[in-house]
Amino acid sequence: MDGTETVTQTNKTNSTANTAKTSPLFLSLTAPIHVDGQPVGAINIKFTLEQLESELALIQKSFIIMAVLETLSIALLVHFLFQRQIFMPLRQLQKVTHTVAEGDFSNQIPIRHNNELSPLTADFNIMTASLAAKAQAITDLEQLRDDLTSMIVHDMKNPLQIINGYVMLIGDHQYNPLDEKQTAMVSAMKRATDRLLNMVMNLLDIRRLEGDRVQLKRSTMAVNELVDGALTAVTPIAEFHDQRLVSDIAIDLPPLEADRDLLQRVLVNLLTNAIKHSAPGCATTVQAQNKGGSVVIKIIDQGEGILPEYQEHIFEKFTQASKQVQGSKTDTGLGLAFCKLAVEAHGGNIMVESSGVAGAGATFTLSFP
Repeated sequence: MDGTETVTQTNKTNSTANTAKTSPLFLSLTAPIHVDGQPVGAINIKFTLEQLESELALIQKSFIIMAVLETLSIALLVHFLFQRQIFMPLRQLQKVTHTVAEGDFSNQIPIRHNNELSPLTADFNIMTASLAAKAQAITDLEQLRDDLTSMIVHDMKNPLQIINGYVMLIGDHQYNPLDEKQTAMVSAMKRATDRLLNMVMNLLDIRRLEGDRVQLKRSTMAVNELVDGALTAVTPIAEFHDQRLVSDIAIDLPPLEADRDLLQRVLVNLLTNAIKHSAPGCATTVQAQNKGGSVVIKIIDQGEGILPEYQEHIFEKFTQASKQVQGSKTDTGLGLAFCKLAVEAHGGNIMVESSGVAGAGATFTLSFP
């Protein structure tokens, strides 16, 4: 019996120990409940260590998530402030720079923040103000030149017309007969006065065309009549330079609705330039074609040509491309400026093509819708 009891007691002890090992540990919190100062019960919260560790892990994750969100919020705030103080002024600076590149110096960049870009912005504003002042000074000088030129030209026009008229009368032997030497002298005087009078008329017309003060006297005309009139006007000049004039007019050309005098002067200017810049024995050709219902007139010469770098500037006032290329001619730089304005007043356009090689010549193309 004693042996049996000992074994039984040992088994009980082992069972108790195993139960103690496998049973979870609990934490218990108790809070009494009082009503009117009298205890009426209690609340008992009981949980295991595993549950506590799980709750603590959830709390830790929540803190991490909140920290990440706060960091992102701060980063977004810093990005917004940085964009407002750095990127936006840079974009504004870029925008104003484009307007300056286009010739508008009136824009200034406001300095709203004192940061690293403030000195740069202030220097940029000083630069644009300086450029604006210089541009205004150039504009004032150009206006003064134009006003002075206009005044001189108006005063020159009438005397030149009188001189030209008397030279024509002398050349036509309306007074006394002229010998060969005198005839040559009168012819030279006529060419000089014609050139001066043409320059004066170009200046006056440029002034009116730029100010949009020209009322075109449009009429219906045949292209061949327009070209023939211009060729007749420059024939004496071509003969004096020992050159030929060639007319190549298509028969299917539609009529032009244009100012006859103005367009004829355009052709005379172009033909005169072609003759002036060509050597003796050369030919200048006038072509007229129908291109899709548009009239296209070409003046083709065999002269010294125009270098490509000068071609985009030759239609500007007072530009002397021929003098820059060869150094042997003295142009006023007004004839081609007048031609461009007169052609554009008719809704057309004018362009030049040339390789710049001497003898290859140049081709001026006029297109009218």
